[in-house]
Amino acid sequence: MKKKIWKVIFFLAGVLALVLLISAVICGTVIHIQPYTVALDGMETPVRLVVISDLHGKRFGKDDARLLRAVRQARPDLIALTGDFADELTELSALEPLLEGLTALAPVFYVTGNHEWVMDGAQRRELFNNQFKVGDVAKVKIVKLMTFGAFAEIIPGVDGLIHISQIADRRIGKPEDVLSEGQEVDAKIIDIDQEHKRISLSIRALIAPANESEDEAE
Repeated sequence: MKKKIWKVIFFLAGVLALVLLISAVICGTVIHIQPYTVALDGMETPVRLVVISDLHGKRFGKDDARLLRAVRQARPDLIALTGDFADELTELSALEPLLEGLTALAPVFYVTGNHEWVMDGAQRRELFNNQFKVGDVAKVKIVKLMTFGAFAEIIPGVDGLIHISQIADRRIGKPEDVLSEGQEVDAKIIDIDQEHKRISLSIRALIAPANESEDEAE
């Protein structure tokens, strides 16, 4: 299912039959909504995408009810947060109701903007904590290979460790037998150690269930 979702996103420019763009470019707390419709040959099922951009931590009523209502009325299949969702002045904990509300409506995908990049380490970790929990699956980027495993970037400034035992569903000699720096992979968050600021990731946890299903089918 996740592979299908990522395939839709990757080819979005070429396959969308319907795109509803909510561009929350803020003048005070006014929501500007701009719809676009793109019809292309070969697209059998319409896909409705809501894009939210440049919030800069602005609020839209109690628990961002006005923005959530606008998104709900758009009936999205996917929601994309395309940068500057927060900035260095944002109280990140205040965004938690909005994030929870959006993820309850549709799958949410997030990329950072330039303002998220200037956040300090504590702010970035708080942003991570508001987005992810143990058991979630994230698209991560391998940034460094070590003898004991691989470090992967989850969001800019927040990395997790994929221990060598969690890279594959078989014994491997070294991480580079399977992974390479710069590679993007799906990984499951299996532990968040807040005290020591460590995040443990696993690729194996996503492979094992599939293999078990194949064994059961045989």
